[in-house]
Amino acid sequence: MRGTQTITQMVKTDLNNFKLFNNSPKVVLESHYFSAYRGAPVIRFSVDNRSFSFGMLFIQRGLDPNNESHQLIVKHEYGHFLDFWKIGPLAYLAAVGIPSILSKGNPNYYELKWEASADNNVGIKRKGVSQEALQRGTNYTNKFSPYHHLKAAKDKRKQTQSYTHIRLVGNSATFVY
Repeated sequence: MRGTQTITQMVKTDLNNFKLFNNSPKVVLESHYFSAYRGAPVIRFSVDNRSFSFGMLFIQRGLDPNNESHQLIVKHEYGHFLDFWKIGPLAYLAAVGIPSILSKGNPNYYELKWEASADNNVGIKRKGVSQEALQRGTNYTNKFSPYHHLKAAKDKRKQTQSYTHIRLVGNSATFVY
């Protein structure tokens, strides 16, 4: 159908079908130029035959909306989108973006920490990728999160502080610092 529609008609179709909190990767893949997935903006493009994420999703054109592995691409890139907002643009570029570009063609691509983190964020379980690899991925990106470091510092402070009193409620005790 794309060949018979004008650009204006395709943009109108995208506008009519646009839902910011769309939960269907199929709807994303049916778009021509733009869409959204779970609140993330999506741009469709035809460069380098590769999808990526950097603050939003950039999904290549020509993917079959009915193909489950193509739908997984949308979900996987959304996992990267979550990492981007968790660790910030500079850390994301250094820890995820550049390593991902450099590892293109690696036969174990989805076992790499930065790729496994994206899959783990959205619950993708790929054949040949262990749960341990997925958890290593999440641990890897968590290291770059400023919130992770704040929580770790707070936990450490709680471990080293002495409590001022114990609050007894029913059969439980709470230590107050």
